[in-house]
Amino acid sequence: LLNLEQVHIQVNFLTGIIPTEIGSLRALNLLMIDSNKISGSIPSQLGNCQSLKHIDISVNLRLRGTLPSELGNLSNLERFEFYDTGLTGTIPDEICSLR
Repeated sequence: LLNLEQVHIQVNFLTGIIPTEIGSLRALNLLMIDSNKISGSIPSQLGNCQSLKHIDISVNLRLRGTLPSELGNLSNLERFEFYDTGLTGTIPDEICSLR
């Protein structure tokens, strides 16, 4: 799975957390896990997925915590959707500095 490039698991009533092992998926360029029942926080290890261009974690009301500053490492990120979640706090400067 280390060469996995895309994950599409939308609208599946998926429960549980986003595993920290996701950070080992260096080729991952698309992560769409929106409209599920994912809980816990966004693992900082997601910032290791340097190829990510699109993340959609929206409509996961059980997600908690803040956006990890490590997401600022995702220099290829073009689109990040995280509306309708239980996330709190501000958007870290590291994410705001992405170009």
